Amino acid sequence: MPPRLARLEADGLVTHDDVGGKKVYRITGEGREQLRGRMDDLADLEEEITASVRGIAREVTQDI
Repeated sequence: MPPRLARLEADGLVTHDDVGGKKVYRITGEGREQLRGRMDDLADLEEEITASVRGIAREVTQDI
């Protein structure tokens, strides 16, 4: 199991079942709550990345 999935499972955020010899992971109710609680953080991050990319594009355009 990848370390991140192991950590998420240990934290109770995901669970898994063995299906056809493969592990199938599912997000738990607690995991969904964590995601809902972090949607604003994700939106802020997206805005920061967009602003950064626009700034780089402006600089490249000015250099051309």
